[in-house]
Amino acid sequence: MKDIKEKTEGKIADYFDKKHALITGRACSGLWLYLKAKGYKDNFIILPNNICTVVPYTVSLSGNKPYFVDIEDSGLIDLKLLDRLKLNKVAAVLGSHLYGNILDYQKLLRICRARNWDVIEDVAQAMGANYRGKIAGSLADCTITSFGIGKHIDLGYGGMVAVNDGLVFEKMTRFQKDLPSYDLETFKSKLDSFKRLLAVNPYFYKWNDSEKDICYEALFFSLKAEDDYYLNLEKGLTHLKKENQLRAKKAELFSKHLRNNALKPMLFHNDATYWRFNILVKGRRDELLQHLKEKRIKATKYFEAADKYFSLDTENKFPVSYRQEKEILNLWVGKETSLKDAEEISLIINSYFESVLK
Repeated sequence: MKDIKEKTEGKIADYFDKKHALITGRACSGLWLYLKAKGYKDNFIILPNNICTVVPYTVSLSGNKPYFVDIEDSGLIDLKLLDRLKLNKVAAVLGSHLYGNILDYQKLLRICRARNWDVIEDVAQAMGANYRGKIAGSLADCTITSFGIGKHIDLGYGGMVAVNDGLVFEKMTRFQKDLPSYDLETFKSKLDSFKRLLAVNPYFYKWNDSEKDICYEALFFSLKAEDDYYLNLEKGLTHLKKENQLRAKKAELFSKHLRNNALKPMLFHNDATYWRFNILVKGRRDELLQHLKEKRIKATKYFEAADKYFSLDTENKFPVSYRQEKEILNLWVGKETSLKDAEEISLIINSYFESVLK
């Protein structure tokens, strides 16, 4: 008889139109398990250069090498650059729907199939989005997502990997049994240790073995969760459409009320879901962030260019991701922000620029 975890995994697999799903400690745990199960070793895994740095850390600790490609103004990997890429020993491309924008999977799959590259679909920031009538997460043979803080289904931690290949699923399940199992408090403790490391030295190519161990312990684990966790995950799937509609209303309010020439909303596609409402700030971005922090307003500046933590002197190769690194500001649209908050935050930002630009 299936336990509640297996039943929830079955519902996730159905949602993503997959044969199998495995709930993991976090999304990068699932990515690590997949790369190991596929037997990838000393290969390149292609990533957008604005990906969260835990992803290339994961690739590196799996025994593979991240290879970065610059992005478009939408924050998505530049498929024209990908199509022109001449590179041997590529195992896979991580097709990430970053910021809730939907990557053109028809083009991506054409590019990758012509080269026999695997495709891993990353929907951590786009749960519930659609592409040409299909749900995001159903477009490739492997899908990863996150249920961490600020995600469309926010359970504080946890992730998932879903596949169609039964042998790969069996290997992932077996490999996960060898990982430590964390409850939420243990995860927070491991994450705090990792954050302390990153504050001092985020450069993977400078890490010693003990520093790599700190990263490994924070990224790769299985869940030690009560039944309520899985029930809340199922509830999140059921209410995902309503959650995304509410996020869209908050984003609409930000878009309506933010009025200043120094601010430019990031380009969002029609089928996008809102992980955050992202704006590009021309000058004074960091000062604005500090101003919002002082007023206890949730705002962040994800994501920076990732390549610098893995190699030297590469800024000129990635002009768009480095420009966005200096300009992007994320306004949160999840449960931490009400509709009224969205209006008030907009007015605070407008007032800030009115005062500093006098």
